[in-house]
Amino acid sequence: MKMEHRAIIESAERHGCRPSELAHQLLVHDLIETCRFELHNLKAPYHKLNEGQQQEVIDRLTEKVEEAVELAVRIIAARDVVSVPMDIRSIKVEAKALTVTAKVDANEPSNTELTKSAGKLCLLVLAPNDYNDGLDSIQPDRDQSDLPLAAADLLGSPEELEKRLGGGGERDDVEDDALLEEATRFVISSRRASISAIQRALKIGYNRAARLVEAMEIAGTVSAMNSTGGRDVLAPIPEGGAADSQADDGEADDNAPEDAAAAHPAAYGVVPYSDVCAVLARVSPSVTIDYLQSRFAIGSDAARALVVRLLDDKVIAVQSEAENPLHNTYRVTKDLDDVVTME
Repeated sequence: MKMEHRAIIESAERHGCRPSELAHQLLVHDLIETCRFELHNLKAPYHKLNEGQQQEVIDRLTEKVEEAVELAVRIIAARDVVSVPMDIRSIKVEAKALTVTAKVDANEPSNTELTKSAGKLCLLVLAPNDYNDGLDSIQPDRDQSDLPLAAADLLGSPEELEKRLGGGGERDDVEDDALLEEATRFVISSRRASISAIQRALKIGYNRAARLVEAMEIAGTVSAMNSTGGRDVLAPIPEGGAADSQADDGEADDNAPEDAAAAHPAAYGVVPYSDVCAVLARVSPSVTIDYLQSRFAIGSDAARALVVRLLDDKVIAVQSEAENPLHNTYRVTKDLDDVVTME
């Protein structure tokens, strides 16, 4: 560093101004000094600071650099000419002139020259103010990265994904068509349109039985769900099928208690079924499969089976249907006295 520049820096420190205000050769020096000052004040390495602390560093740097750039613009625009920075406070519009009122810092080194220029011609230069474009792209590192979209949002439903991957969609369609025909025959002959009845008759899962019921509703075989959560069979009994229907119903009724006893467990988790009904009647006006899972500490399959059993026993009824049957909401239809009578 040249000796004259060192002397200018020391003089600027004594007078509380920037060295570049006294020597334009020191513009880059002021920028580097601003960055060095902030780096020296960092409490920890920048990448270890949290988002808020990084934003504070960026704000301080932005303020200091903007001041340095404003000074650089003024020096470059008015090189070798005395210039005084000022803030315009008001402008009075007259017939053939404008009266400008401005405020100047009391510590401005060029105040003396400004005072001596009273009554003389001065040039007002409008400095550009577009030098800080792009600052919005400087952001601190996020404390938590953005969460990715759910796989279902990216890939669609499991059925759509399986079709895209060629996972036997045609075979499933054929099986569903065969199951739909079998389910339709069962519903028409038994006059029972409940998901649980189809589930037990065809030995399939709850979701598949629900989809079959929805398909039969679209086909007009069964009605939409009524206020009690039940459905009516709309399709007539085919000729010659009444006797078979009655016989099938009688056989089903004879075997119903035995089948029900074999299909339903005595307890869910560690809570007997009767106590489950009592808990729901006493404290739960509405339930979901997720609630049953968490309340009785059971798995998802057991919770779905419990919902089917509660629907069959008319302890609960569908309150609101979701697109996915697993998200349906059920209302409790029996009070505690009714549950005690059931036992």
